[in-house]
Amino acid sequence: LPELPLEESGRYKSLFTRSGIANIILVTPTTPLDRIAMIDRASEGFLYCVSTTGVTGSAGRSSNSRYIESVKKAAKNNPVLVGFGIKTPADARRTAQYADGVIVGSTIVQRIARGDSPRKIGRWVRRMKEAL
Repeated sequence: LPELPLEESGRYKSLFTRSGIANIILVTPTTPLDRIAMIDRASEGFLYCVSTTGVTGSAGRSSNSRYIESVKKAAKNNPVLVGFGIKTPADARRTAQYADGVIVGSTIVQRIARGDSPRKIGRWVRRMKEAL
């Protein structure tokens, strides 16, 4: 459930467990460190670290390394994966210097929407992976 707030996540814990689905909660640049620690304890699989303020897929600033490093220090239970604004192999490489991994969503959806072939998208994904 994308963007499920911490306060609502407990209601779905048994459903997640029964279904074998990880409860992954977002943290943002405006999330206080003590709340990041609470979200980390409630999350499963990984902690989704939103790289910037704004909406996914929009043009934005590059990831803030100090922010990502502070999230990693607060997160004791889960790896920290960074998403939002990861559009190129260079973005992935730069962000992966600080994060445990990257999440790419909107750029893939945009490539599908513009009609890129599965083979072309696969080559692009391979370049993203190689950048890491």
